[in-house]
Amino acid sequence: ANLHQKILLKSMKINGKGQASLIDRKKYIQIVENLKNPRHKLIFLIGLYTAERWGAIRQLKITDVYERGIDGWKVRDYITFDKLTRKGKTDNRQVKVHPDLKRALLAYSLPDSDYLFPSPTRLGQPISQDACDDFLRKVLAKLGIVGVSTHSTRRTSITNFYRQSGGKIAETKNFSGHKNVRALVEHYVE
Repeated sequence: ANLHQKILLKSMKINGKGQASLIDRKKYIQIVENLKNPRHKLIFLIGLYTAERWGAIRQLKITDVYERGIDGWKVRDYITFDKLTRKGKTDNRQVKVHPDLKRALLAYSLPDSDYLFPSPTRLGQPISQDACDDFLRKVLAKLGIVGVSTHSTRRTSITNFYRQSGGKIAETKNFSGHKNVRALVEHYVE
């Protein structure tokens, strides 16, 4: 391997170590097309469009994303991530629903549960983090994609926001929910 490949391999996440790779357009299309379970696909998309960790996404309640209207459930303008589900956070986080994500949310068949992504085996509980890791690993292995993990959606979303903002750290920090600028700069913006 040449020097560039060695540096790339060193920085990629392999076997749970290293930094989660960014998801480019080609990988995004491959992954979305191969996630056949609508629940799995929506978890992935929420991660990419909100920059939230999958630990919080998997614990979303239906009412964090939808509200009951006269004609049934409708998608809220903002997704609310409860502080109790967010890694080390003391505040709830609200993220505006992107139009592409809204289409996916409108197409999703709501489960008969409080949770948007209920566990198939544990009544009244959300899907487990292990189950999320497992379904993503399986599709990545099938596609031969290395370095991507559940954290890749967060890293990709934050990096894309940073680039689209013209490199504005303060706006990116606000979008990502980071309290520490150093962590944001070291791990997310490229």
